[in-house]
Amino acid sequence: MKIGDRVKELRQRKALTQEQLAEAVGRNRSTISMIEANRNTPQPGTIRRLADNLGVPPEALTDPDWSPVAPKASAPSSHSSEETDGAKDELRERLALIQDYKTHLQAAFEGLDERLKELRKTRDRKALSSLSMLAFLTYLGADAFLEDDEDLQEHEGETLEEVEARGDLMRTFLRLGDLSDEIDEDLNAQEEPPEVSSLDEKRREVMRQRRAS
Repeated sequence: MKIGDRVKELRQRKALTQEQLAEAVGRNRSTISMIEANRNTPQPGTIRRLADNLGVPPEALTDPDWSPVAPKASAPSSHSSEETDGAKDELRERLALIQDYKTHLQAAFEGLDERLKELRKTRDRKALSSLSMLAFLTYLGADAFLEDDEDLQEHEGETLEEVEARGDLMRTFLRLGDLSDEIDEDLNAQEEPPEVSSLDEKRREVMRQRRAS
């Protein structure tokens, strides 16, 4: 079992949310999310703090042969309630992750859009070309993250609240792609040196292929 899987299992055994665990170890919630998704390998100091707050020795997170002690059985009358509480916690975590990433994409969009407005006044083609590349890489990075993170993807039994939150996230993502195209249009409207034109055409071809896939 990978570190991220072990952290998630132990956190859920202690009925902690990602936000609660993050606060306890002095990290932000997105870091815990990345660790649990096995997209971020924690440093030794973080592993120790995680282990302390999860009530296990550090080797519990790093030793694949380590086996946790089975939790004490809950009273039959409270088992169903605990499962319901756990499901609610997971829902809150997924919604928080979706909202966090939407906020991140919205900030990226606004920063790129503001810079585009400035460059339309100065008509600095070199700076506009750099902005075009930045927008392109931001779009590709967002696309890859949305594909890789299971909590951001559709799943069976999701709530209406999740569907609406994911819809807002995808609309923000598509706005980012549209802005990238808009920057390209501005770039094309200016006279292009041959070597820059070739580079931009290659980049636009990659963008077209990503959009078609």
